[in-house]
Amino acid sequence: METFALSRCRSLAGTGQHFPSPVAFDPKTFFKDAFGISQADQPWSVRLLFAREVATYIRERTWHSSQQLRQRRDGTLEIRIQTSSRKELTRWILSWMPHVRVLAPRQLQERVRERMREGLAHCG
Repeated sequence: METFALSRCRSLAGTGQHFPSPVAFDPKTFFKDAFGISQADQPWSVRLLFAREVATYIRERTWHSSQQLRQRRDGTLEIRIQTSSRKELTRWILSWMPHVRVLAPRQLQERVRERMREGLAHCG
């Protein structure tokens, strides 16, 4: 199964070929763990810690259907998400820098760190 963003398609044309739709396909199940449109095979249990300066903004929205929020005494906010997304999740985390810290998983910590290094290298 492939997912495409129609806004990125330049044109669509029929080929005359047909394929059977998977009988058991359920879009809600397929996209259940997604954070955006792309996803990996295995979901991650993600834990993020947001600074008190932005905690209100995180708390006031549902970012993902699996999210669980935990307000800490120091004003920071922990969010837990079960997601199979990688690209969109990483971009979203980077958009909250420097007010967010990745607590888990380690692979996501490394991914965010690497994207930040790449971004800094382009700043001159």
